[in-house]
Amino acid sequence: MGMVRFARILAAVLLCLLALPGFASAQPVDPALTGAGWKLLTFDPPPAQFRQLEQGGIEVEAKGSVAVLYRSAGKAEADKPVLSWRWRVDRSDIEPVDLGRKERADRPIALHVGFEQDESTSDFMRSLAARMMGAPPPGRVITYTWGGIQKAGEVLVSPYLGDEGRIVILRAGNAPLRDWVTESVDLKADFRRFFGYAPPPVAYIAISADADDQPGHTLARIADISFQGAQ
Repeated sequence: MGMVRFARILAAVLLCLLALPGFASAQPVDPALTGAGWKLLTFDPPPAQFRQLEQGGIEVEAKGSVAVLYRSAGKAEADKPVLSWRWRVDRSDIEPVDLGRKERADRPIALHVGFEQDESTSDFMRSLAARMMGAPPPGRVITYTWGGIQKAGEVLVSPYLGDEGRIVILRAGNAPLRDWVTESVDLKADFRRFFGYAPPPVAYIAISADADDQPGHTLARIADISFQGAQ
């Protein structure tokens, strides 16, 4: 490969990195979570903290910070259409904001579902940038969120991913605290509704907390994440 071509590719990769909301990098994670296949992706320090709970589930705490915990979907999970889980928010002193905008778009917890790349999302440079950062491969993403000023049920175009991402508000920012809530979503139906075609297999799931823009302090838990067949 000629040096000029290499320089162009490197420049393109750097542009991909700079386009992300903060330079991202893979970081060590709680060994209990590592054993279950989870990896931590951080942006600007300090990162949000993820802890495996003795009674099951994961606790995520953000103090003026943000981070993403993710794992690959197993073969038995990738094509199952229904995803269910329980979650709760114990503390959130951030102001609910418009999650359809990048500015101050904090929320105590979100569950992201990333789908495998297909012809409409395949891009060599984005894939290379993701591998360099230790991030999951870039495909379409549906984010199920607790937070924001929008009402439960509203769907937003992702301000970071554009048409390749959707944000579904499941619980608004003013939802009651310290109560477990059970969720169940039809991934295939949602994907088809948002993007207009049958979905590729699920590639990964991710949990995030975001309290760095305002900044604030949030504490939430999530448990019993499970892929299921059609109901």
